[in-house]
Amino acid sequence: MCVLIVDDEEIIRVLATKILQRAGMTTQTADSSQNGLRLVAENPAVYKLAILDLSMPGMSGVDLIREIRRFIPGIPCILSSGYPINDSDVSDDIKPNTFFLQKPYKPQELTLLVQSILGTTPVKV
Repeated sequence: MCVLIVDDEEIIRVLATKILQRAGMTTQTADSSQNGLRLVAENPAVYKLAILDLSMPGMSGVDLIREIRRFIPGIPCILSSGYPINDSDVSDDIKPNTFFLQKPYKPQELTLLVQSILGTTPVKV
């Protein structure tokens, strides 16, 4: 079960990776929407969840959700942003199975949200 993390900020990718790996999850990262989409296109069956930055150069997290779901219909996605995320920022077509996480987030917030979405049992660290 692999979680895809797409964020143009390296520190966020590293932090999210460490948090989720400590919780027993496998992760893969991409530094741009285009690279994240390439990873999904190469092996869509691997990914069970995507964590995406809302604002990235080139393609927003919202647009990336649409593209990822062309390869993996209905995949749960977490949109994350340092700016407040409003319900109106996300169109109705992608709202199902889309979750929000405000940056900066605490390790426990990310872990609990991901475990809740995937229905996994917490791993004691």
